[in-house]
Amino acid sequence: MADKLPKGEVEFAAEYLRAETRHPWDPSPEKQDIFDPADEKTFESRILLEVVTNYVVNHGNNLTHHGSVPHHPRGHAMELARPLEPSYERYRYLTVMAGPSFKNIQRVQQIHGSSDYMAAYKFNTSGMIDAALVPTLVPDVWKDNDRQKTSPAEFTPEDYLWVDMTYPLRGIYIPKERYHCPRSNRLVCVYTHVDFQRKHSLTTYTYTPEKDGIPDGEYTAEEPDLPGREKERQKREPDQWPVGFRIGTQEMVQGEASLGWGVKPEWTARFQVDALRKLPNEADARECIKLFDSGGLVIRPGGETRLRAEKVKANPVHTMDVPEVIRLPIPPVS
Repeated sequence: MADKLPKGEVEFAAEYLRAETRHPWDPSPEKQDIFDPADEKTFESRILLEVVTNYVVNHGNNLTHHGSVPHHPRGHAMELARPLEPSYERYRYLTVMAGPSFKNIQRVQQIHGSSDYMAAYKFNTSGMIDAALVPTLVPDVWKDNDRQKTSPAEFTPEDYLWVDMTYPLRGIYIPKERYHCPRSNRLVCVYTHVDFQRKHSLTTYTYTPEKDGIPDGEYTAEEPDLPGREKERQKREPDQWPVGFRIGTQEMVQGEASLGWGVKPEWTARFQVDALRKLPNEADARECIKLFDSGGLVIRPGGETRLRAEKVKANPVHTMDVPEVIRLPIPPVS
Protein backbone atom coordinates (compact mmCIF):
# COMPACT_ATOMS: atom_id res chain seq x y z
CA MET A 1 0.00 0.00 0.00
CA ALA A 2 1.67 3.19 -1.21
CA ASP A 3 0.29 5.42 1.52
CA LYS A 4 1.56 3.31 4.40
CA LEU A 5 4.61 4.46 6.36
CA PRO A 6 6.20 1.27 7.73
CA LYS A 7 8.51 1.21 10.70
CA GLY A 8 11.59 -1.00 10.60
CA GLU A 9 15.02 -1.51 12.16
CA VAL A 10 18.50 -0.70 10.88
CA GLU A 11 21.96 -1.53 12.18
CA PHE A 12 25.14 0.55 12.05
CA ALA A 13 28.63 -0.20 13.30
CA ALA A 14 29.21 2.19 16.21
CA GLU A 15 32.58 3.28 14.83
CA TYR A 16 30.87 5.03 11.88
CA LEU A 17 28.46 7.08 14.01
CA ARG A 18 30.91 9.33 15.81
CA ALA A 19 30.30 13.09 15.53
CA GLU A 20 31.75 16.15 17.25
CA THR A 21 29.55 18.93 18.59
CA ARG A 22 31.06 22.24 19.67
CA HIS A 23 29.42 24.48 22.23
CA PRO A 24 28.67 27.77 20.44
CA TRP A 25 29.66 29.91 23.42
CA ASP A 26 33.08 28.22 23.63
CA PRO A 27 34.24 26.38 20.47
CA SER A 28 37.53 25.24 22.01
CA PRO A 29 38.34 21.50 21.85
CA GLU A 30 37.91 21.18 25.62
CA LYS A 31 34.28 22.24 25.29
CA GLN A 32 33.26 19.96 22.47
CA ASP A 33 30.64 17.31 23.06
CA ILE A 34 31.44 14.00 21.36
CA PHE A 35 28.57 11.85 20.12
CA ASP A 36 30.08 8.39 20.39
CA PRO A 37 27.58 5.50 20.63
CA ALA A 38 30.33 3.27 22.01
CA ASP A 39 29.23 4.90 25.26
CA GLU A 40 25.82 3.46 26.18
CA LYS A 41 24.51 6.62 27.84
CA THR A 42 25.49 8.72 24.82
CA PHE A 43 23.86 6.21 22.46
CA GLU A 44 20.57 6.38 24.37
CA SER A 45 20.59 10.18 24.63
CA ARG A 46 20.49 11.03 20.91
CA ILE A 47 17.92 10.54 18.17
CA LEU A 48 19.35 10.73 14.66
CA LEU A 49 17.50 12.75 12.01
CA GLU A 50 18.36 12.12 8.37
CA VAL A 51 18.61 15.57 6.79
CA VAL A 52 19.48 16.97 3.36
CA THR A 53 22.07 19.45 4.57
CA ASN A 54 22.90 21.26 1.30
CA TYR A 55 19.34 22.22 0.30
CA VAL A 56 19.09 25.85 -0.86
CA VAL A 57 16.96 28.11 -3.03
CA ASN A 58 18.14 30.93 -5.27
CA HIS A 59 18.55 34.14 -3.32
CA GLY A 60 17.42 36.17 -6.31
CA ASN A 61 18.61 39.72 -6.85
CA ASN A 62 21.59 40.62 -4.65
CA LEU A 63 19.88 43.94 -3.90
CA THR A 64 17.03 42.15 -2.12
CA HIS A 65 17.40 41.02 1.47
CA HIS A 66 16.27 37.50 2.35
CA GLY A 67 13.38 37.54 -0.09
CA SER A 68 13.42 33.84 -1.05
CA VAL A 69 12.66 32.21 2.31
CA PRO A 70 9.26 32.87 3.92
CA HIS A 71 9.13 34.13 7.50
CA HIS A 72 9.29 31.45 10.18
CA PRO A 73 8.99 31.95 13.97
CA ARG A 74 12.18 29.94 14.63
CA GLY A 75 13.86 29.50 11.24
CA HIS A 76 15.22 32.89 10.14
CA ALA A 77 17.03 33.28 6.83
CA MET A 78 20.63 32.29 6.10
CA GLU A 79 22.50 33.55 3.04
CA LEU A 80 25.44 31.80 1.37
CA ALA A 81 27.37 34.10 -0.94
CA ARG A 82 30.73 34.69 -2.61
CA PRO A 83 31.97 37.75 -4.50
CA LEU A 84 30.79 37.70 -8.13
CA GLU A 85 29.11 34.32 -7.59
CA PRO A 86 25.41 33.39 -7.28
CA SER A 87 24.00 33.69 -3.78
CA TYR A 88 21.72 31.14 -2.16
CA GLU A 89 19.40 31.05 0.79
CA ARG A 90 17.99 28.55 3.26
CA TYR A 91 16.69 28.59 6.81
CA ARG A 92 19.38 29.21 9.38
CA TYR A 93 18.16 26.62 11.87
CA LEU A 94 16.67 23.19 12.07
CA THR A 95 14.83 23.52 15.39
CA VAL A 96 14.18 20.41 17.48
CA MET A 97 12.03 20.61 20.60
CA ALA A 98 10.66 18.42 23.39
CA GLY A 99 7.43 18.81 25.30
CA PRO A 100 4.12 17.06 26.06
CA SER A 101 1.87 19.67 24.42
CA PHE A 102 1.90 22.38 21.76
CA LYS A 103 1.32 24.73 24.72
CA ASN A 104 4.20 23.29 26.74
CA ILE A 105 7.46 23.11 24.78
CA GLN A 106 10.08 22.63 27.49
CA ARG A 107 13.40 22.20 25.70
CA VAL A 108 14.79 23.57 22.46
CA GLN A 109 17.81 22.59 20.37
CA GLN A 110 18.70 24.62 17.27
CA ILE A 111 21.09 23.11 14.72
CA HIS A 112 22.74 25.73 12.53
CA GLY A 113 22.79 25.18 8.77
CA SER A 114 25.97 24.23 6.94
CA SER A 115 28.30 27.03 5.82
CA ASP A 116 29.61 24.99 2.86
CA TYR A 117 29.03 27.22 -0.18
CA MET A 118 30.21 24.63 -2.72
CA ALA A 119 27.76 22.03 -1.38
CA ALA A 120 24.95 24.55 -1.87
CA TYR A 121 26.24 25.34 -5.37
CA LYS A 122 26.28 21.62 -6.19
CA PHE A 123 22.66 21.22 -5.09
CA ASN A 124 21.50 24.25 -7.04
CA THR A 125 23.31 23.50 -10.29
CA SER A 126 23.10 19.70 -10.50
CA GLY A 127 20.62 18.60 -7.84
CA MET A 128 23.29 16.52 -6.07
CA ILE A 129 22.29 15.85 -2.48
CA ASP A 130 24.41 15.77 0.67
CA ALA A 131 22.56 13.76 3.31
CA ALA A 132 23.67 13.32 6.90
CA LEU A 133 22.55 11.94 10.23
CA VAL A 134 22.16 14.79 12.71
CA PRO A 135 22.26 13.86 16.44
CA THR A 136 19.40 15.52 18.32
CA LEU A 137 17.86 15.39 21.78
CA VAL A 138 15.66 12.57 23.10
CA PRO A 139 12.47 13.58 24.98
CA ASP A 140 12.13 12.53 28.60
CA VAL A 141 9.52 9.78 28.89
CA TRP A 142 7.55 8.92 32.02
CA LYS A 143 8.81 5.89 33.93
CA ASP A 144 6.91 3.95 36.57
CA ASN A 145 9.33 4.92 39.37
CA ASP A 146 9.32 8.65 38.53
CA ARG A 147 8.22 11.01 41.27
CA GLN A 148 4.77 12.45 40.61
CA LYS A 149 5.12 16.22 40.22
CA THR A 150 2.29 18.23 41.73
CA SER A 151 3.59 21.79 41.79
CA PRO A 152 2.45 24.02 38.90
CA ALA A 153 6.04 25.29 38.71
CA GLU A 154 7.30 21.82 37.79
CA PHE A 155 7.43 20.27 34.35
CA THR A 156 5.68 17.10 33.33
CA PRO A 157 7.72 14.60 31.27
CA GLU A 158 8.32 15.80 27.74
CA ASP A 159 7.04 12.69 25.89
CA TYR A 160 7.06 14.17 22.37
CA LEU A 161 9.73 15.27 19.91
CA TRP A 162 8.81 18.29 17.76
CA VAL A 163 10.78 19.13 14.60
CA ASP A 164 10.31 22.24 12.45
CA MET A 165 10.22 21.33 8.77
CA THR A 166 12.73 23.98 7.68
CA TYR A 167 15.09 21.37 6.17
CA PRO A 168 14.27 18.27 4.09
CA LEU A 169 13.87 15.31 6.46
CA ARG A 170 14.39 11.83 4.99
CA GLY A 171 14.00 9.70 8.08
CA ILE A 172 14.25 9.30 11.84
CA TYR A 173 16.40 6.83 13.80
CA ILE A 174 15.44 6.14 17.43
CA PRO A 175 18.02 4.30 19.59
CA LYS A 176 16.91 0.80 20.58
CA GLU A 177 19.83 -1.42 21.64
CA ARG A 178 23.47 -2.30 21.08
CA TYR A 179 25.19 -5.67 20.72
CA HIS A 180 28.62 -7.07 19.92
CA CYS A 181 28.80 -8.86 16.56
CA PRO A 182 31.19 -11.83 16.92
CA ARG A 183 31.52 -12.25 13.15
CA SER A 184 32.86 -8.75 12.54
CA ASN A 185 34.10 -8.12 16.11
CA ARG A 186 32.26 -4.79 16.10
CA LEU A 187 29.85 -3.00 18.38
CA VAL A 188 26.56 -2.67 16.49
CA CYS A 189 23.89 -0.03 17.16
CA VAL A 190 20.26 -0.94 16.42
CA TYR A 191 17.80 1.85 15.64
CA THR A 192 14.07 2.01 15.12
CA HIS A 193 13.82 3.58 11.66
CA VAL A 194 11.06 5.32 9.71
CA ASP A 195 11.86 6.20 6.08
CA PHE A 196 10.20 9.40 4.82
CA GLN A 197 11.12 8.88 1.14
CA ARG A 198 8.00 6.98 0.10
CA LYS A 199 4.59 8.39 -0.81
CA HIS A 200 2.35 8.98 2.21
CA SER A 201 0.19 11.61 3.86
CA LEU A 202 -0.03 12.81 7.47
CA THR A 203 -2.84 14.30 9.51
CA THR A 204 -2.47 18.04 10.16
CA TYR A 205 -3.70 20.19 13.04
CA THR A 206 -3.94 23.92 12.45
CA TYR A 207 -4.48 25.99 15.59
CA THR A 208 -7.99 27.45 15.18
CA PRO A 209 -9.61 28.34 18.54
CA GLU A 210 -12.90 29.37 16.91
CA LYS A 211 -14.82 26.72 14.96
CA ASP A 212 -16.66 29.31 12.80
CA GLY A 213 -18.60 26.95 10.56
CA ILE A 214 -15.89 24.30 10.14
CA PRO A 215 -17.60 20.88 9.63
CA ASP A 216 -17.60 18.61 12.69
CA GLY A 217 -15.38 16.01 11.03
CA GLU A 218 -12.72 18.63 10.32
CA TYR A 219 -12.49 20.16 13.79
CA THR A 220 -11.46 19.13 17.28
CA ALA A 221 -11.64 21.16 20.48
CA GLU A 222 -8.91 19.02 22.12
CA GLU A 223 -5.25 18.52 21.41
CA PRO A 224 -4.86 14.96 20.06
CA ASP A 225 -3.11 12.35 22.21
CA LEU A 226 -2.48 14.74 25.09
CA PRO A 227 -0.70 12.72 27.83
CA GLY A 228 -2.74 12.25 31.01
CA ARG A 229 -0.10 13.89 33.20
CA GLU A 230 -0.11 16.96 30.97
CA LYS A 231 -3.92 17.10 31.14
CA GLU A 232 -3.64 17.17 34.93
CA ARG A 233 -1.01 19.91 34.80
CA GLN A 234 -3.16 22.07 32.54
CA LYS A 235 -6.07 21.72 34.98
CA ARG A 236 -3.84 22.77 37.90
CA GLU A 237 -2.27 25.59 35.92
CA PRO A 238 -4.96 26.90 33.57
CA ASP A 239 -4.06 29.54 31.02
CA GLN A 240 -6.04 31.86 28.81
CA TRP A 241 -5.30 30.04 25.58
CA PRO A 242 -8.42 28.43 24.09
CA VAL A 243 -7.75 25.15 22.30
CA GLY A 244 -9.07 24.10 18.93
CA PHE A 245 -7.68 22.68 15.70
CA ARG A 246 -8.78 22.37 12.12
CA ILE A 247 -7.98 18.84 10.95
CA GLY A 248 -6.58 18.23 7.48
CA THR A 249 -4.11 16.11 5.53
CA GLN A 250 -0.78 16.86 3.91
CA GLU A 251 0.90 14.89 1.12
CA MET A 252 4.45 14.57 2.37
CA VAL A 253 6.57 13.47 -0.61
CA GLN A 254 6.07 15.89 -3.47
CA GLY A 255 8.46 15.79 -6.39
CA GLU A 256 11.90 14.26 -5.86
CA ALA A 257 11.64 11.36 -3.38
CA SER A 258 15.29 11.76 -2.35
CA LEU A 259 14.28 15.02 -0.63
CA GLY A 260 11.90 13.12 1.65
CA TRP A 261 9.43 15.53 3.23
CA GLY A 262 11.04 18.50 1.52
CA VAL A 263 10.79 21.94 3.12
CA LYS A 264 7.35 22.74 4.56
CA PRO A 265 8.00 25.58 7.03
CA GLU A 266 4.33 26.00 7.86
CA TRP A 267 4.42 22.64 9.71
CA THR A 268 6.13 21.19 12.78
CA ALA A 269 6.19 17.40 13.02
CA ARG A 270 5.32 15.80 16.36
CA PHE A 271 6.76 12.33 17.02
CA GLN A 272 5.50 9.98 19.74
CA VAL A 273 8.98 8.57 20.25
CA ASP A 274 8.23 5.85 22.78
CA ALA A 275 5.18 4.66 20.82
CA LEU A 276 7.24 4.50 17.62
CA ARG A 277 9.89 2.45 19.37
CA LYS A 278 7.26 -0.05 20.58
CA LEU A 279 5.39 -0.38 17.27
CA PRO A 280 5.72 -3.80 15.59
CA ASN A 281 7.97 -3.81 12.54
CA GLU A 282 6.09 -3.00 9.33
CA ALA A 283 3.29 -1.36 11.35
CA ASP A 284 2.05 1.98 10.02
CA ALA A 285 4.07 4.69 11.76
CA ARG A 286 1.68 7.46 10.70
CA GLU A 287 -0.41 6.94 13.84
CA CYS A 288 2.59 8.20 15.86
CA ILE A 289 3.45 11.23 13.68
CA LYS A 290 1.26 14.31 13.29
CA LEU A 291 1.77 17.82 11.91
CA PHE A 292 0.97 21.04 13.80
CA ASP A 293 1.16 24.53 12.37
CA SER A 294 4.57 25.91 13.28
CA GLY A 295 3.28 29.27 14.49
CA GLY A 296 1.08 27.74 17.19
CA LEU A 297 3.79 26.20 19.41
CA VAL A 298 4.43 27.83 22.78
CA ILE A 299 7.82 27.58 24.51
CA ARG A 300 6.90 27.59 28.19
CA PRO A 301 9.03 30.10 30.14
CA GLY A 302 8.36 28.87 33.68
CA GLY A 303 9.13 25.66 35.53
CA GLU A 304 12.37 24.13 36.74
CA THR A 305 14.66 26.57 34.97
CA ARG A 306 17.82 25.22 36.57
CA LEU A 307 17.06 21.68 35.45
CA ARG A 308 15.99 22.88 32.02
CA ALA A 309 19.18 24.93 31.62
CA GLU A 310 21.27 21.86 32.39
CA LYS A 311 19.37 19.83 29.79
CA VAL A 312 19.81 22.50 27.14
CA LYS A 313 23.52 22.71 27.90
CA ALA A 314 23.75 18.95 27.39
CA ASN A 315 22.24 19.41 23.91
CA PRO A 316 24.16 22.42 22.58
CA VAL A 317 23.61 24.24 19.33
CA HIS A 318 25.82 22.82 16.63
CA THR A 319 26.12 22.96 12.85
CA MET A 320 25.44 20.63 9.94
CA ASP A 321 29.08 20.80 8.87
CA VAL A 322 31.41 17.82 9.05
CA PRO A 323 32.59 16.57 11.57
CA GLU A 324 29.52 17.61 13.61
CA VAL A 325 27.20 15.38 11.57
CA ILE A 326 27.50 11.83 10.24
CA ARG A 327 27.78 11.94 6.47
CA LEU A 328 25.84 9.32 4.49
CA PRO A 329 26.12 6.69 3.15
CA ILE A 330 27.52 4.57 5.99
CA PRO A 331 29.20 1.21 5.19
CA PRO A 332 26.91 -1.74 6.01
CA VAL A 333 27.57 -3.98 8.98
CA SER A 334 29.52 -6.93 7.59
